[in-house]
Amino acid sequence: NLFLGEEIAYDFFFYPALFKKYRIKPRGAIYLGGHKGELLLQFALLGFADILIVEPMPNLFKKLKEKIDLINNLLNIYGDLLDEKPVSSIEAIQFAISNECTNKDFYVTSNSYIGSLLEPKTEAFEEQEIVSDATVKNRIIVPTLTVDEMIKQSSKSFSDLNFLYMNIQGAELSALEKAEETLTHLDCIYLEKNIVSRYENCPAP
Repeated sequence: NLFLGEEIAYDFFFYPALFKKYRIKPRGAIYLGGHKGELLLQFALLGFADILIVEPMPNLFKKLKEKIDLINNLLNIYGDLLDEKPVSSIEAIQFAISNECTNKDFYVTSNSYIGSLLEPKTEAFEEQEIVSDATVKNRIIVPTLTVDEMIKQSSKSFSDLNFLYMNIQGAELSALEKAEETLTHLDCIYLEKNIVSRYENCPAP
């Protein structure tokens, strides 16, 4: 069973005002670290016509695809009611994002939200009481793409996408290193900055 309101990102309530203030018109969103697509409906309701979502873990990607089907059905209903085509076009890609196109170890943790290409520092998560259990359960090999290459392999074009949302657990700087063409088209980037190093070899706070 899927529930559209699994999570609410309260920051999203401020986005319309921010977009208005800085004269940003939502066109397309890149959603890195898609997990099970908890924020997809929020992106659609913000007015993004194109959404490109990326998740490397096979079990999460399966749930993500189910969520996309559910949201597409909902958007189709809205489209029928308004006599218009669906508001958003959602495309999912099963890769991890890195600064190179290759295969890499991915650390699968007890809490699926903190899985990463970088090894988690269990004690850092537990000391900050972010998650109760940050134990690494397994390591799997996942294919990786750069941001630029990922867009080239998708059905989207660079000019379609003007918002980048990253939640890839310490690998954000690595992703940006090979996003040169993408960055020229972006109006806005959302990412987290940690004040404590939570992953091995991640950028210093």
